[in-house]
Amino acid sequence: MASEPNPSGKSLGFLCRVSNKSQPSPQNQSDICAAAYYVAPIPGATPPVPALYRQLLPSDTTFTRLQCISLVS
Repeated sequence: MASEPNPSGKSLGFLCRVSNKSQPSPQNQSDICAAAYYVAPIPGATPPVPALYRQLLPSDTTFTRLQCISLVS
């Protein structure tokens, strides 16, 4: 799971199942999460080297964004 922000704003996302125990907070409302993949340069690499990052949104965040129809920040 990457903590790097997505600088381009472009990503490929989908819904997936992740048990509550594997999510950052065990009080999440479901096992449905959102996963987003994006390409960004590795920080500090010279020359710039692209890397594939994954961002996993826990179920509480996923459901909040589904209400607003925005899975990717």
